[in-house]
Amino acid sequence: FAEEEEGGGGLAGWGTQFIAFDRNPSRIAVGLAKQVRVVYGDGASPELLRAAGIVRPRAIVVTYANDKRCLESTERLRDAFPDVPIFVRARTALDAAPLMRAGATEVVVEAVEAAVRFASLLGSGGDGRARALLLRLQGPAPAPASAGGGRSRGVERGAGTLPPYPRAELEALAAQCGVTLADVCALYDGFAILEPNEDGEVGLGAIREKLSRVSGAPIDEAALEQWMAEADSDGDRSLSFFEYVRVESVLYAAEGSAPAAVAVPPSSATRREEAVQSTEP
Repeated sequence: FAEEEEGGGGLAGWGTQFIAFDRNPSRIAVGLAKQVRVVYGDGASPELLRAAGIVRPRAIVVTYANDKRCLESTERLRDAFPDVPIFVRARTALDAAPLMRAGATEVVVEAVEAAVRFASLLGSGGDGRARALLLRLQGPAPAPASAGGGRSRGVERGAGTLPPYPRAELEALAAQCGVTLADVCALYDGFAILEPNEDGEVGLGAIREKLSRVSGAPIDEAALEQWMAEADSDGDRSLSFFEYVRVESVLYAAEGSAPAAVAVPPSSATRREEAVQSTEP
């Protein structure tokens, strides 16, 4: 989910501070790493939106990677907010008609420029600013570290350093998961935000506490337990970086890691504007 107000970091460069809603703890960690507030929950739930204070959104954007989820969410949100513009992402032009019947105001067919198009629809201030923000959220591409199997201390992508593990192990992990070394480096940003202990692991309790601290909304314990069970390959109730990468690489391959829903409340000189974003697996 997101709120709009003057100043701030992250997406506030558009005059909007977005608050992302997601039921994947790892994406919440990535959002925090990018200085975008993230809340644990389902942003397509009208009940949750109202509980979060989103009463009269200015607009809603639905961009789930799953086509069926996009359609169902559009129907639910249209019933809940009959007068609010709803912009929906579609994979192909053939999906546009069902989405329009479900209540979409406009359908944007998936492409490299889709995010910029949504920014234009929401009045972000122009393609140039949108492109700059997208690059900021993506972060600098990781430069190769020096060859060898030694550990690297820092995690700064721009400095060309790797996560604090032997390079050979990181390359083997990338090959096993079918991703690049750059992908592994990028995933470490999110993992580090979860504050691993001295053993390089994050316990389920620590993840739950982190989510509660940043969300301000009730935690979906069942969804969290399911995600943890999939990630915790050795069953020790804690998550290593290697387990984290394995489960995330599967999720990214399955769904494309696309954002899911954004609601932008009405502009007002007396109250801050709010927006909602959800990225549910």
